[in-house]
Amino acid sequence: HKHIQRQNDLSVFAKIVGKEQLKLKYSRKEAKMVAVWLNQLPLSVEKIAEQMHPNRQMWVRFIRALRLAEYSKKKGFDKLRAVLDVFYNQTYEVWQGKVDYFRSKTDAERTFALLQQKPSLFARSLFSNMLWFGAEETLQTFEKVSSEVPMKFLLILNSFVEIYFDREAQRSVKTAMGTRKSIPANKFLSLYSDEELAGFQSCIKDFTLKEIERRFSQSEVGFKNIYIDPKLYEIPLPIGDRSQNLQDFNPTLMGETFPLEGNKIRLFMQWGKDLPAQHMDMDLSCSIIYENERDVCNYSNLSLLGCKHSGDIRSIPNKIGTAEYIDVDISALQKAGGKYVVFTCNAYSLGSITPNLVVGWMDSKHKMKVSER
Repeated sequence: HKHIQRQNDLSVFAKIVGKEQLKLKYSRKEAKMVAVWLNQLPLSVEKIAEQMHPNRQMWVRFIRALRLAEYSKKKGFDKLRAVLDVFYNQTYEVWQGKVDYFRSKTDAERTFALLQQKPSLFARSLFSNMLWFGAEETLQTFEKVSSEVPMKFLLILNSFVEIYFDREAQRSVKTAMGTRKSIPANKFLSLYSDEELAGFQSCIKDFTLKEIERRFSQSEVGFKNIYIDPKLYEIPLPIGDRSQNLQDFNPTLMGETFPLEGNKIRLFMQWGKDLPAQHMDMDLSCSIIYENERDVCNYSNLSLLGCKHSGDIRSIPNKIGTAEYIDVDISALQKAGGKYVVFTCNAYSLGSITPNLVVGWMDSKHKMKVSER
């Protein structure tokens, strides 16, 4: 909600409204429903408290807003009363806390004993444990429970091993809410030589492929011949991808390639659909990366070698929405020595980039026509 012009800057107002919206308000009916649900959970009291622990501050707010302390005093809510007592007095043990404690003490035996209780979480922390305790001991212990790990996790381990054991690499992770976060390399990588890190990668690849082969060899198949398209050997697998976005568009995997019908690519940004007519300034721009320099095509530089911008649009029509485009001439950029084209969108007015804004690219075999209306 910030704006370069002070009279249009509503960031302070938005902060007050946002703080007010964060206040939790529940009716008596909703409070009783949650109280009954917690009271009837089949899990043990300690287990419930342990699962509430990662979001402890959130649960403290929920308990107060839902008046659960009041319901815990009523007849028939004995388990709810016990849960609140254990939760507030913190008389429960957290599994992850015990794992972290024994790891800090370099107690491999107790750490691995706990991790074997949850094979999937063992798989998630396999790389970091290899750096902490060594590859041989870690993989020997993990092998005992690897049969209980889903196939998806084995493929993830095989896919990300080269990125994880690279000192310079930064991993890009997409959260459940759709936002991306950049995670720096593990600081313990600096303790190992390049040969040792390469050995870690080889160990993981050999181990995962061996386990996958073992599972397939034990599965029963009929005596049928099938044809495997050679393209399938190079297709990227959507492993652990949270790309089911809010829009009804097919997600694109990192590294995926597409055949082109022409020599041009059209970058686009459309926004404002189903919104009333208003000032909503969104800008599409792209950077052309050369060997030793960079050029930018945006609202202030509409035409340059290999790129042409459709023009700056600052307002949207009623319920229809609008769009900006950039035509990229691949042949011209290749002749000029262009390496990459990176495109971005920015908001220069009130509001934020909402789900009804879509940024993407399309084949551009037909000449771009811009309507003045």
